[in-house]
Amino acid sequence: MIRPVRKEDLVRLAEIIVFNNRKNYYPIFQDIVYSFKEYNVVSVMNMFENDPVFMISTYVFEDEVIKGFITVYEGEILKLYVDSFFQNQKIGQKLIDAFPDAIHLWALQKNTGAIAFYRRNGFTWDKTTKKEEGTDENLIHLIRID
Repeated sequence: MIRPVRKEDLVRLAEIIVFNNRKNYYPIFQDIVYSFKEYNVVSVMNMFENDPVFMISTYVFEDEVIKGFITVYEGEILKLYVDSFFQNQKIGQKLIDAFPDAIHLWALQKNTGAIAFYRRNGFTWDKTTKKEEGTDENLIHLIRID
């Protein structure tokens, strides 16, 4: 079931995003203090709770437990995460399919797994790039083509 996020969901969503970010982004950025000290479940939960866009634009995929979530705002996918234990079960695809008005997003260029996932789900790189704020890493702009 896909439903709007509730305040009591925030701990679970923070768990999902912190683990996924450590797994996927630590190898790229190699910032041990940020990845394993500053960026933690409590800090992320507080960030979510104080972000009005997140609270009105996020939807969870729940099947006994929350297995993933998507944040869509003004046609852009801002976040899409599936707990690594539940990946490869079409949850990400179901979240994308639930929001046909979500037509673009930015992905870290070195996050090849995410880019491959978005390509399988109807997105293509429009050759636009920009720098990830505060880093030398590139983001690429993906648009829905279906």
